[in-house]
Amino acid sequence: MSRIRLTTSAAIVALGCALGGAALAQDAARMPAWLQGLDLQNVQTETKRQGGQEIEGRLPGGGKIEVKLDRDGNPVEIEADDVPLPQQVIDAVLPDAVRGHEAMGLFARIQDIKTERGRIEVEGYQQNGDDLELEFDAEGRLVAIDADDTALPQSLVDALLPQAVLGSDVLGQFASIDEIKLHGEGRFRVEGRDETGQHVRVMVDQDGRLLRFGRDDGSRKGPGGWQERGAHGERGAHGDAPRARFHGEGMRPDPRRSGGPRAEAPELAFDPVEVNQRLTEAGYSGFGLLRQDGPRLVLEAQNPAGEPVTLELDSAGEVVRETAR
Repeated sequence: MSRIRLTTSAAIVALGCALGGAALAQDAARMPAWLQGLDLQNVQTETKRQGGQEIEGRLPGGGKIEVKLDRDGNPVEIEADDVPLPQQVIDAVLPDAVRGHEAMGLFARIQDIKTERGRIEVEGYQQNGDDLELEFDAEGRLVAIDADDTALPQSLVDALLPQAVLGSDVLGQFASIDEIKLHGEGRFRVEGRDETGQHVRVMVDQDGRLLRFGRDDGSRKGPGGWQERGAHGERGAHGDAPRARFHGEGMRPDPRRSGGPRAEAPELAFDPVEVNQRLTEAGYSGFGLLRQDGPRLVLEAQNPAGEPVTLELDSAGEVVRETAR
């Protein structure tokens, strides 16, 4: 009797091993050829509800690689931990137009590739250790580059921005540019540093018209910063900030301010109606009263993102600061 039980148990174990081996072989068969060729060790696979796969394994030379595939076996994201992505992966996943792009030469090592919604994102590090993020469209055209605090080569700036933007006064505010991104059709976000080292960021249209600007010490990048359209703090130091001419309707002097010592009101050297019209054309709305605040003129409004802000204008009607309310 005990011999029968032992034989049965051994058969169950053998069957389990066979089934497990078959499952591993099936998972391996579903892996793309470029992934099988990596000779991964300690491979773990997980099949998602929609039929996609997540695969983790260790590279023979050390370091871990994580891969997400869609239900058809196409890569969605490939990320290497602590090591660069193997060149054979980069060659297999990225199209020729992306691999051969000038911007790819800025990478010292590539860590992450994402291919979703018709876009290809490539992330890694430059020779100086700064981050580098590139984004390409489905045709392999570069639509965004963020080089952290490293100045972009002028050839890339020239290739990304229209001639009308390159020749505009707005771009003259920059001593160096480290980020450019195409927003929709015909709008560009440009970030960099001015001659004093302060962080400058602008939004312009394809004709070089200024839509938004901000200026600070660069410490507010990320969630809540200007580019994220989140809850905004002050938009940078007043003084020699790049001056943008915004324009709109509804602005008028405030006759109610009185009492207490204050700086002499600056003599207006602009037509409020003209400034109102230009602010409106730039997307501002909901204007309040134009009032004096020390040596400055202050105007409450809503910015193009629909956020309540306070604008500071100089005596020529130029916006020198935008602050969240």
